[in-house]
Amino acid sequence: MKSMQLPSLDIIGVKHRTTNENNQAMEDIPRWWQEFTRDGVIARIPNKTAQEVYAIYTDYEGDHEGSYSFILGCPVSSLESIPEGLVGITIPAGEYAHIEASGPISQAVPQAWKSIWQDEKLGKKRSYTFDFERYGKGAMNPLDAKIDIFLSVNQ
Repeated sequence: MKSMQLPSLDIIGVKHRTTNENNQAMEDIPRWWQEFTRDGVIARIPNKTAQEVYAIYTDYEGDHEGSYSFILGCPVSSLESIPEGLVGITIPAGEYAHIEASGPISQAVPQAWKSIWQDEKLGKKRSYTFDFERYGKGAMNPLDAKIDIFLSVNQ
């Protein structure tokens, strides 16, 4: 894990609310990914700057054990035109811890998050403001993917 400064990034996508309590997020998030793909959300997002997809975790009620918002979307050049049913959000510039998850997506990403939640040292550094996964070119093969996970940390 390394720490890095990232610039702000505007995202347009769909927003949901979930919790890790009773593994609820493990049921919700895969379903929301299916809906995101099936409903053609990417095609509805204007002013995309990349074909990458971001999964954003924000609006935490406390830490990872409380409720939080989950947003799936793409980076955009502007938040001026947000289609109905979608939301615009800015991931703020700041310091983020970077972790790479690799392997089959369905296993690598949940395993990475379990490791993050169990890392007490990292847990004390996290600010629980904006955490996100970036699904870029390395994530195209779902059986052998590389996904970047960024965690907001206290500076």
